[in-house]
Amino acid sequence: MIDNLIRAATCRVSCGDKSGTGHLVTEHNILTARHCVIPAIESETPIELIFLGPEGDITLTASIVAHSEELDACILFIPEPLERLPISINSAMPREGVDWRSFGYPIGKTFIGHRIVGTISHVLNVPKLKMDIDLTVDRSNALNDYRGLSGAAVVCENASRGMIRLKADRTIGAISHQQLEGFLAENGIQVPNQDTGTAESVEQKNNLANRSEFQEKFEEIISGNPGNYIFLEGAHGIGKTTFCREFEPESRALYSLGTYSLASQGRGPGTIYRAQPEVFFEWLLTAVSTLITGKPSRKEERNYPTLVQQFSELLEAFSGYCASINRHGILFLDGLNEAQSVDSAALVKLIGLLPQSLPEKLTIVLTAPNYNIMAGFLSGRVKSNNLISLPPLGEEASAAYCWQELKENIATPALVARICEKAIGHPLYLRYLIEYANSKPEGDTLDDFPTLTGRSKSITNRSGRNCWKTKMLFNCWRSWHACAGELEQAIS
Repeated sequence: MIDNLIRAATCRVSCGDKSGTGHLVTEHNILTARHCVIPAIESETPIELIFLGPEGDITLTASIVAHSEELDACILFIPEPLERLPISINSAMPREGVDWRSFGYPIGKTFIGHRIVGTISHVLNVPKLKMDIDLTVDRSNALNDYRGLSGAAVVCENASRGMIRLKADRTIGAISHQQLEGFLAENGIQVPNQDTGTAESVEQKNNLANRSEFQEKFEEIISGNPGNYIFLEGAHGIGKTTFCREFEPESRALYSLGTYSLASQGRGPGTIYRAQPEVFFEWLLTAVSTLITGKPSRKEERNYPTLVQQFSELLEAFSGYCASINRHGILFLDGLNEAQSVDSAALVKLIGLLPQSLPEKLTIVLTAPNYNIMAGFLSGRVKSNNLISLPPLGEEASAAYCWQELKENIATPALVARICEKAIGHPLYLRYLIEYANSKPEGDTLDDFPTLTGRSKSITNRSGRNCWKTKMLFNCWRSWHACAGELEQAIS
């Protein structure tokens, strides 16, 4: 979060002879430390909030909504919003070693405020002295006296993870939003646990087309290839990313660590960021550490040779964990082609993290539309007999998905058959057709939509009279043509 946004949402709290800091968590609510407003609690002393403004200080009178002696927290209310963005809050515990930042009004700087940054030293499983986040402070921002900073937000990874509460031996401690979550929720302030931006899925979670027949075959291949790489290929839009992301083994002998996708996901970081080897390493480190120890490991800076070495150690640790529970581990690396298209040099370094051979209790599944195009990057990691193609949806699965997703008042056997005939099992096109059918003008027979039997030369002429339909067709055929182009490139 940008420093000036934190500063704009932060205020000085003045109550009798007490002074502290507070910050906006909604447009009408300020979170602060309870001990900063004790005079108001005990004798109804007025509470003043002073916000810095471009044309001078803004002073407001606040009232108490609720307070907790156990947590040393207090929620204040202001009747008129300031038209300033509240600081986003998140109940996930911060990772040890990550940077944090804040702004507040400590003694000696109560009129101008103080920007402060540092590192999350460590987090406690159980709060002690009403704190569970220990903070280190950069020397350039260190103060001799931190009184008055209580109530300031601890902002890291783009959200506040807690509230500064006390001084602790030349540094400061905070209480996490994980601990404050219940108190805040009881008073109408919801605390999300993680970022809510997610990639839009062709097959929405819990509304997936049935692929049980393919999954059974897929799991047999995984079980028969311990210590090997598997390459899953298939046309653009065929559902590789959804299959990997939603994969839950039917066999109790398998254990999936998860999917690292190189494709852009909703409002999250794009492919260029996700293709960096450091980011992939941190994902694996967090996943394995959380699995084995129950918490993410400390964040540290590592050079590339160290990343390569420790990546293999992490795979060995995951394999060892799987051996201890008598299961076979799976890890998905999805969308290699996405990285190739935006930063092939990063893709080379990312694949360089992968050892030539894997631990015995582990299989890594790599995905892209076409193996032949990616073979050079993989440098022999995938055996020729370990290629598997994700097929189109079967007729029964396509029809069942149509009946599931079509509006009840328009779903007919004839419409379902028409959609399935045109989509021929391609999930992306199937979804487009269903979306259009659910909002189509009455009497539209979908004649403007081609059947996916080859590359159409007249698609825009046939659909030009409906802009929304044209856009859907263009998006679907762009994916279809991209796949065909890759096939031609591989053949040539």
